[in-house]
Amino acid sequence: MIIERLRETLKRDEGFDLRRHEVQGIDHIGYGINLEQELPDELLEYLRVEAEDAIEEITQEQADYLLDYYVEVAEGDCKTIYGDIWQSLSPLRQEILINLAFNLGLPRLKAFRKMNAAIRAE
Repeated sequence: MIIERLRETLKRDEGFDLRRHEVQGIDHIGYGINLEQELPDELLEYLRVEAEDAIEEITQEQADYLLDYYVEVAEGDCKTIYGDIWQSLSPLRQEILINLAFNLGLPRLKAFRKMNAAIRAE
């Protein structure tokens, strides 16, 4: 339930373009997928390209797949950061934290030490 609502929120917030485009100096595609990060081999294989710089345009199906993939990664990152406390957080808090993880990535979300400590302390 929260994942579907989160997907819709991300679709609205991130904007959408099937073609490679620049946002604040960084190349993106689909629903805000950063093409300057190294994509996992399984995604390159799915997109049938050898490297991120070869991606110029994708299909709607591929955009949805990338969104689902990175939402799943973000949820896993949250479970890594918050550990046992994760399941006790309200669905709204989980949704917000997954959204943050989607946008920031694991290293930058982990850098919010005080926030993460406060969440774990609840």
